[in-house]
Amino acid sequence: MLKASYERRRSQKSPAHSQRTLHELQVHKIELEMQNAELQEARNQLEAQLDKYTDLYDFAPVGYFSLDKNGLILEANLTGASLLGVERSRLIKRRMSGLVICTRIRHKGFGFGSFILGQL
Repeated sequence: MLKASYERRRSQKSPAHSQRTLHELQVHKIELEMQNAELQEARNQLEAQLDKYTDLYDFAPVGYFSLDKNGLILEANLTGASLLGVERSRLIKRRMSGLVICTRIRHKGFGFGSFILGQL
C-alpha cells in the first residue's frame, strides 16, 4: 500500500503535470496582483475621503462633539474646543455636563435644547 501511494505521487510529477501546476500558479499570481492593485486603489480612495471628512469636521464653523451614552466626550472639533476655551485633547473623556449648562425651551410645541458654553 505504501508503495502504491509512492508510485501514484511519482506519476503525478510528470512534466505535463508540472507544467499544468506551474501555469495554475502563474495565473493565481496574476489574479492576486490584480486584487492587490484594486485593494491599493480602494485604500487610496478611502484615505482621500477620510482626509476630506476629517477636514470638514475639524474646520467646521460650528462646534461638534461626539459623546458616549454617559455624556463623556469622545471627539470634539477645533471650533467646539475653541468655544469652550479648552484644548481639544483635554476635552476627551470629560463630561459634557461639566462644561455646559443646558436649558429646555418650548417654541410652538417643539422642544429645543439651548446650550450655554463655559466652564462650570
